[in-house]
Amino acid sequence: MHSENKINICLPDGEKTETLDYDVLCICTGANYCGPWRAAHDVCDTLAQRNADFNEVKDKIAASKSVLCIGAGDTGVETAGWLKENNPDKVIGICMRGDTILKAIKGAHKVAEKQLREMDIQIHYNAKHSEDSKVKHNDTDEYEYYLDCSGLKYKGPTEFFKDSLDFLDKKSN
Repeated sequence: MHSENKINICLPDGEKTETLDYDVLCICTGANYCGPWRAAHDVCDTLAQRNADFNEVKDKIAASKSVLCIGAGDTGVETAGWLKENNPDKVIGICMRGDTILKAIKGAHKVAEKQLREMDIQIHYNAKHSEDSKVKHNDTDEYEYYLDCSGLKYKGPTEFFKDSLDFLDKKSN
């Protein structure tokens, strides 16, 4: 049940509920970021380990003649642009499953596509990169290094998001 600036929550024992008053309701369900500077299990035990992981990625990028950013959202576009700007002699590419760059931002595709092309960043539309199917930057050569730029992956339960968004939509109307 939701009322003005109050929410009922189920306590961890699963049997009791409690009503909380709030000024601002912030739903923080957690996410992980798919990136090489994060451990596979989304946890770096120490700052030293995180720095070592980050430096390993930087070294691999520096040693590669070509880098493919997998994902054409804000993370992929920003990363591809930064890499090309800082490594103008490298072949930099960006790939996506669909045919729209920055799909979440209305009207951004044409602007981003023009800018990427002007920077000489290769764009691979409808490309499904995997271990079994690698993207090539020319007729014969695969990219040497692949950078997962697919961004945030939300961990929260779908029903929680749906109920929360429905509540917020009703509140804004």
